[in-house]
Amino acid sequence: MKKSIRPVLGAFLTGAMLLTLWSGGTATAASNIRVLVDNKPVQLSYPAVLDRDRVLVPLRGVVEAMHGAVQWLEADQTAQASLGGRKVWFPIDSTTMGLNLGEGTQWKTIDVPAQIRDGHTMVPLRALSEGLGCNVGWDGATNTVRVTAPSKSDDPTIPGTSGGNDNPDANGNPGTTPSTPTPVDPNTGSVISQSLPVTQTLGNVDVTVVSMEVLATETMFRIRIDNNSTMSTSLLAGMSTMKLSNGKTIKHLGAHMDPNLFGSVEPNNSLEGYIALPGIPTGNSLLLTTQLYGNRQPLVFPIAF
Repeated sequence: MKKSIRPVLGAFLTGAMLLTLWSGGTATAASNIRVLVDNKPVQLSYPAVLDRDRVLVPLRGVVEAMHGAVQWLEADQTAQASLGGRKVWFPIDSTTMGLNLGEGTQWKTIDVPAQIRDGHTMVPLRALSEGLGCNVGWDGATNTVRVTAPSKSDDPTIPGTSGGNDNPDANGNPGTTPSTPTPVDPNTGSVISQSLPVTQTLGNVDVTVVSMEVLATETMFRIRIDNNSTMSTSLLAGMSTMKLSNGKTIKHLGAHMDPNLFGSVEPNNSLEGYIALPGIPTGNSLLLTTQLYGNRQPLVFPIAF
C-alpha cells in the first residue's frame, strides 16, 4: 500500500503546485464564462480570467465586437480602446485607467490591473465596457456577461449628436474642446496634483514621482529612487516619455536631466533628482513612463492635475 500511495500523493502535490503557478495565487481561468455583445457571442482568443471577483477578457476581440478599435502603445506599455467619441487607456500592471469622454482625460482607480497573459492583453471587462459607454449585466445562471453597446444617437461624445463638443456652432464653424490651464502653486511653481506623489514598484525598488513643475518650454519631474534590494540599480532617464491627454507622446531624447540620476543607487540607499522633457502638458492629465536599468518592465505614472 505504501508504494501505491506515494505516486498518487506526488501527482496530487504536483497538480496543486501547477494550479498555484497558473493562478498566480489570485487569478484563475474562467473558460466557462461567456461574453455577449448586443446578444451576439464573442469568440474569445484566450479564456476569460477571474481575478478577485473581476472578469478579465482579451481586449481586441471584445472591442471589435463593439465595432470599436484598439491600439497598443509600445512606449507606454499601454492598451488603448476607442468607440465613437470615447477612449480608454489601460497601462499594463497598473491599478489606474484613463478615460476620455470628449472633454479631456481623467484617471480612475480600478480593482484589478490590465495584464499580459501568454501574449494576450487582458483587461477588466466591466471597466472597459463602462468606460466606452456600454451597459454591462451579469447572468449568474448561465455565467454570461451581457454587454450592450451604445447607439450613436445616445452617445453625446460622437460628432453630430446631441451634447458633443464637436457640434458646429450657430455660424457653422466646427466645435472645439477648450484646453484646461495646468493649475500651478504660485509660491512653489509646482503643479497642483492630487495624484502626486505617485509610486511604482519593481521588485524591491520603489520609484516615486514626487512633484511636477511646468517651465517655459519643458516639464520637470522630481524623481526619488528607494533601493531596498541587495543589488545596485539606476534609472534609464533618457528612455522617459510623456504622453499628453491629446494623445501626443514626447520623448526625452537626451533632454535636460539632473546629473544625480546618471549614477547608480546602492542597496538600501535612496537618490533624488529630476527629469525634464521638452514641451508643456495640455488638458488635465498625462502619463510619464520611464525604466530601470536591466529591467524591460516600464514604470508608468498616471498624473492628473
